Amino acid sequence: TNSNVDVYQDSSAIANLVNCARNTSGEYISSVSDNMPTGTQLYLKSNSSANNSTTIADFSGNSVAVSFQGGGKHITQGDVPIGAVSGTASTSAFWFDGGQAIEVSHANFETPVNFGTGDFTLATYFRANNSSTTVRLFNMGGIGSIADYNGFSWGYYGSTGMKFHYREGGSTTVNVASGNMNLSSDTFYHLAVTRQSGVIKFWKDGVQQGSSHNVSTNINMANADSRAFVIGRNSDGEMGFQGRMDAMHVVKGTALYTGTFTRPTVYYGTS
Repeated sequence: TNSNVDVYQDSSAIANLVNCARNTSGEYISSVSDNMPTGTQLYLKSNSSANNSTTIADFSGNSVAVSFQGGGKHITQGDVPIGAVSGTASTSAFWFDGGQAIEVSHANFETPVNFGTGDFTLATYFRANNSSTTVRLFNMGGIGSIADYNGFSWGYYGSTGMKFHYREGGSTTVNVASGNMNLSSDTFYHLAVTRQSGVIKFWKDGVQQGSSHNVSTNINMANADSRAFVIGRNSDGEMGFQGRMDAMHVVKGTALYTGTFTRPTVYYGTS
């Protein structure tokens, strides 16, 4: 069965085993759950797949047609921080070596990422071979290396942190950043960008990175130059990622993270 665990902080109760009544306004930290969040449009998990497996599927419940590009696959990985059961990590992750990507056609994903002016969440576990390099995480158009397109792009730009761009009518109308981030190479981090009530925030391992950004722009993917939704490289096919990802998540209509949280340790939709 699916489970929910609410997390609180109360040092006196922990030390003395007294006063254990929960104060939801002052002590609440987060809710850890393996229920698939409302509004999930795409959810990809490696989930201890066989080494070199080329099978990939969407676990959001929407049966989105998704495919590896350029020889993508699962690879055995011993340090994945998420698994199907609490306390048990996955033994594999999605592999990227510069020429690989994961793709959903524009026709199949235009509506799911047509965020409008509403809330959204983009999230993934991310492990770069070289943490100083620029990596495009999720893209459907947006900023490229050779060409820019109408649409959005979310990327990691080395020590300068994460950025989210949206282009429409040939111009960049949203360009917001997390500010400096210090990541180590060959180490998994949980990265996310959310918008709640017109405010975009960036997250690393459950902690907000940098400032909040007021962005009420209408994100209309009907204007995204018919580019596919791509994970791991630009929409122009350049700047391929070298490293690993897992638990890639796209949510429409909900900002999953609004305050400091515990990064996921169990895949959504499992128990």
